[in-house]
Amino acid sequence: MHQSSLIDYLKKLNNNSFVKYNIVMFFSKIFSIAFNFLSIKKYWRDYFLYNNFVIKFNNIINRLRWKEIELVMIIWPPAYNLFDQIQSGINKEYQVIDYFDFKVDKINFKKFINSLYHIDFASRNKIENKIIPLQREPMIMRYLLIKIKKPDMQSQDFLNRVKCKNINELKTKIRKKYMNIIDNYIYDLIIHSTEVDYQNNEVNKLIKKYGKKISDKLNA
Repeated sequence: MHQSSLIDYLKKLNNNSFVKYNIVMFFSKIFSIAFNFLSIKKYWRDYFLYNNFVIKFNNIINRLRWKEIELVMIIWPPAYNLFDQIQSGINKEYQVIDYFDFKVDKINFKKFINSLYHIDFASRNKIENKIIPLQREPMIMRYLLIKIKKPDMQSQDFLNRVKCKNINELKTKIRKKYMNIIDNYIYDLIIHSTEVDYQNNEVNKLIKKYGKKISDKLNA
């Protein structure tokens, strides 16, 4: 091999090694950053976001904060024939302080459902799986505003995002009671609710935007 060719070969070999070395170092750095991020994320979740002591402390604060609460419930179209029956059962446990029936046109129904579940930070899959099954004629829903005294407002995390245990237990009871009566039932085709009172206003805005009131307790 000529001296010039040998030098060229060594340069090429050196360049290739340099490139490979940098590629390895690049991915090593990415892996290290990702590992550190995941470690920090896990530390944040385990020791801060879902810290049991903080959550228990939040629950004490919540008992002092909420002496009573008003929450919105919506009975879905698949349970249309059961509206009065379901409402009567709810009224035996909690005070129904307002109600009315409303309808959302099919052209706006998907937007309404997406916006409604966005309030709860629901997953896209959960929303998409519900849209078609919920669209049953006559596409009428019932709005209920109920009052719960001494609610059990359970903190979910360090930030004190809360859920009302009472309303969730009520929804579970209603679903178990009526699920076998609803044709082609899948989970959560009967009733929906807000989890905390500051969500009520958002729901009311959506109903005003997309809904058409059919009747209320004054003229039903």
